[in-house]
Amino acid sequence: MPKKSFYYLLSLLLSLLMPFVSLRAQEMQVAVCDGIQVITPSMAEGTDYFADYPGFQQATVYKTTTDELILEIIYRQEGAFLKERKTVSQDELNRICDEVMAKMTAAVHDDNDADRDGRRKIIGATMGYSLLYYGWALPVSFDAKSSDSYSGAYLLIGASGYFIPMLATQNSTITKGMAKGYTYGCFLGITHGLALGTLINGGTNANSTLGISVLTSVAEGIGGLQYARNHQLSRAYMRTMGSMGTWGLAYGMGLPLLAESRDNAVYAGAALGMSALGVFAGDQLAAKLKPADGDVTVINGMGLIGAFLPLAIVNTFNGAEADEKAYVGGAILGSLAGLTLGFRKTSKMDYTRSEGNIVMLGIIAGGLIGSGTALLVGTEGPTGTWLVGAGMLGGFLLADRMTLKKKRKDNSMGASLSFDFNPVALQKVIKKESSRPQPGRPFLNGDLAKITLHL
Repeated sequence: MPKKSFYYLLSLLLSLLMPFVSLRAQEMQVAVCDGIQVITPSMAEGTDYFADYPGFQQATVYKTTTDELILEIIYRQEGAFLKERKTVSQDELNRICDEVMAKMTAAVHDDNDADRDGRRKIIGATMGYSLLYYGWALPVSFDAKSSDSYSGAYLLIGASGYFIPMLATQNSTITKGMAKGYTYGCFLGITHGLALGTLINGGTNANSTLGISVLTSVAEGIGGLQYARNHQLSRAYMRTMGSMGTWGLAYGMGLPLLAESRDNAVYAGAALGMSALGVFAGDQLAAKLKPADGDVTVINGMGLIGAFLPLAIVNTFNGAEADEKAYVGGAILGSLAGLTLGFRKTSKMDYTRSEGNIVMLGIIAGGLIGSGTALLVGTEGPTGTWLVGAGMLGGFLLADRMTLKKKRKDNSMGASLSFDFNPVALQKVIKKESSRPQPGRPFLNGDLAKITLHL
């Protein structure tokens, strides 16, 4: 081949390849989030955005000279590695980062710090239960004959609450999830044992009922620990199960009252059944929603607000004539609504443990302000109840807004109450003009005023 023809073909080939070379050169890899160049499988696990990519391997972001952001996702499907590249906006990338960072933050504050801290909690919980309940319940169940035998047994049981778990867990790895499963199991076990004893003996033998409650407490505590260990469950997961079991227990005590039952066995059976149902529901909700530790505190706080506000409503409309069924029914329905809103709210963000505690303390402090105001003013009847309820709700809104100003995933504020007034709509009302809604142009819509509660 003549040299001139060779150079001609070489130039033609290079010109054909140049667009592909230049296209690649126009892209530069950038950080997906602050300090994160590559999203790994562990970071993407549990996120909604990458749930549609089975066998996820990694995700990276490239920026073009025209400032376009390209998300490159590599995943494995049916034994083959696949790659998907798509253009994303900065807002979409921010949402991905918020979700990834929230999961990482939740993991840091969760119980993946398995080891001595969980063991310390189990030892402390066992000794606390021994001194507060087991120490006196067991001697009474065995009908201690003298004060010396009763006191001696109490002291021995209290001391064993320290030495037995310390020796039993000496060579064990205890996570916070295991510790929380144990403490909730011990608590619910006491109530379940009291209910079971009532079913067995009809409530005629208090001593045997106390003995049964100690046995079920220890058994359910160990069962909760083993369940968390076998399934590697977090502290938040076990708190969700325990909290829902406690709410179920309360519902079980209230439902027979609505049926006007006076049979102790009915109350005991309902308490056992509803508590077990609550534990099961908590297990399912925790598996699906994966709440963070602080989320559970916020959910319980919203349940308490929901349980209290109906009391004020019943007191307002019925006053002294309201029977106990109205109060109990209102509290059950209100708490269910509050818990539902709590799960919905925490699905949009993750509260750390300290943030959840701050929100709960805000609810308590708000309720105390309402109670104190009612006492100082000397109000009676519905007004005092409304003051307490308003204080609880106001304390929640204030604490939530202050703690979550920069954490909400959609970059908006925390819980808030807003009021919007439309002067154009008022003018149309005065002139008796009709108006047609125009989405995107709110001041031309027909709403005169709008009150919105953001949760």
